[in-house]
Amino acid sequence: MEKLKTKIRWTASYIQRIFAELIADLWDYYCTPYPFLLFLGAFRRIARRIRIIWLPKPPGRPPIHENVVDLIIDMKRCNKIWGAQRMSDELKLMGIKVSNKTVLKILRQKGLVPPRMKLSPPSWTSLIETYARFYLPVNNCSFSGALFPDAIVHDRDGIYGKWLPHVLKEFGALSVKTQPHCPWQNSYVERFNLSIKTEVLNRIPILNLAQLNESCSTYMSWYNTRRPHQGIDGAIPGKVDQNNRNMPSLDALKIEKFSERNGLATHFRLSA
Repeated sequence: MEKLKTKIRWTASYIQRIFAELIADLWDYYCTPYPFLLFLGAFRRIARRIRIIWLPKPPGRPPIHENVVDLIIDMKRCNKIWGAQRMSDELKLMGIKVSNKTVLKILRQKGLVPPRMKLSPPSWTSLIETYARFYLPVNNCSFSGALFPDAIVHDRDGIYGKWLPHVLKEFGALSVKTQPHCPWQNSYVERFNLSIKTEVLNRIPILNLAQLNESCSTYMSWYNTRRPHQGIDGAIPGKVDQNNRNMPSLDALKIEKFSERNGLATHFRLSA
């Protein structure tokens, strides 16, 4: 009898949580045809959890643990611009190995793959945190303490003309041009430019040069020390043995969430 009461309590608690998350999602996408997918995904999640609670385990390959599924969904809700590959890399840093195809399949089943959007607006909390730092004590942010680079690598675009080497020389820097007919040499810097525009500059209004410098400096530090890179198999530059962590106990998975870059991104880590 006690076991039956426990199952009923678990089922009711999970259904209540799913509908609370559904209402929050509908608030974000109420003016698009997307709510139908959210309803469908919510009922699929409830059906999956009820099967796990009430039915015996089926034979064959075990499904993805429900705690991992909940973590993937929470990641997507907190970071709407993250794709399946990015989420797979973030999970790998925590020792949880789930392929990007599996992540994408879970997101589609739960109705959390909305149409592509050119811009992903930040939350009000993020905007308030961003501008509070500029209009309160810190209103003069810039590259304070940062050194001007020794060299600037750029392509042979006509917009640079003959003026750029002379300007850089005044700051003690060299102008280094890429080789002729070698567009592949620009791929790394162009990928970085796309990342910073997608994750920062296109998401918050930039008011002045000081704010631009501070936002770029903060992002550059985070990009090199915290962000997983697809070019090195989802690892972080300068850190070793990141992909060889032991799989944590999924039954007692405890996750901590913390915001970075003034709330523009929410990251997850295993709690001690």
